[in-house]
Amino acid sequence: MTLVSDEVWRQLDPDAGRLPRRTVLRLRWSLAGAIALALLFGLVWQSGLTVPRLSWTPNSGYGYGGSPRNRTVEYEVRISNRGWTSVEVVGLGRSGPGFELRSVRAQLPTTLRPGENMDATLLYQVTDCAAVPADEWPVPVTVRRTWGTATGYVQPPTQTSPSAPTGTREYQGRDPFAVEWQRAVADMVCYPR
Repeated sequence: MTLVSDEVWRQLDPDAGRLPRRTVLRLRWSLAGAIALALLFGLVWQSGLTVPRLSWTPNSGYGYGGSPRNRTVEYEVRISNRGWTSVEVVGLGRSGPGFELRSVRAQLPTTLRPGENMDATLLYQVTDCAAVPADEWPVPVTVRRTWGTATGYVQPPTQTSPSAPTGTREYQGRDPFAVEWQRAVADMVCYPR
């Protein structure tokens, strides 16, 4: 093992390999700016200013009216504003394969303040039982802003299929008979018991 003499140690520059102080300060300010920008972006996102923060309220329900021949389905929804800013709801619902939106019964336009709920009833007609989507199919909610309209989506929970065996059962984990909301309500009128 070779030792370095005291003379050599005195000749070595103690700041060799260090970044200049000015560069270190720039890096620190850049990092602080990036963190502040990320926090600001998160706050704007949470506020609902850019994209409406709407959610499904658990006490929504569904029902169907008409005869199986008519294949009409009424779906009651309650939508909540989870953002920090008010939103003006101007429309909701959509048609899809085998599932035609006939009307929306709601007070539209409606201004929802933060934490407020809105009730609506969507009237659908099932035009093709087999074509109704079985995958997630969120309900679009259109809101008006001063700079234009924006669309948020709420995903109703899965429901037990009407074709499931009758009687109450307790399941560990996911219900094996759970289907997406539109499939469950379409099955009620397509395959009545």
